[in-house]
Amino acid sequence: MRTKLFAMAVVASMPFAAAFAASNAADVVSARAFVRALYDHYEPNGSFAVLADEEEPRYFARDTLSLLGENERLLKGEVGDIDVDPVCVCQDSDGMKATIRNVTMTGKDGARADVDIGWSSDRHITRVKMDLVHGSGGWRIRDISWDDGHDKRLASFRAALIKENRALAKTH
Repeated sequence: MRTKLFAMAVVASMPFAAAFAASNAADVVSARAFVRALYDHYEPNGSFAVLADEEEPRYFARDTLSLLGENERLLKGEVGDIDVDPVCVCQDSDGMKATIRNVTMTGKDGARADVDIGWSSDRHITRVKMDLVHGSGGWRIRDISWDDGHDKRLASFRAALIKENRALAKTH
């Protein structure tokens, strides 16, 4: 009898498991679509940059936007420690080609995207990792890091902003 009840419980829970798997897959698909749309915006424009752009709220999470706003206020128009656009790891995206290697869910409302950025001018690849968060406005970048295998390495864009903002605040 116990075996029969267990089997019935397993069969009864199968639709819920399938629905959970389908919703999880939809989240990965939508996160990938967000990242693809982000890089698609760069590639045809050649010099589009996300930072210092009126479209920042479409790309960055609210808490990251707050750090960016504070950084901009403290820098007063000057260039800070991070002198590249964090999404393309560039100052000019002409010739850039982004390849999304992987997108995985990191929680109910979180995802990690691994992106390779290449350039038509050389064979060098920069590896970018994006930590995404999903909210009422859709997917947004919470943090970003990169490694180009040479001199451009950043473990956390957010940590770099926090560190720079603290140092700048001490001097103001």
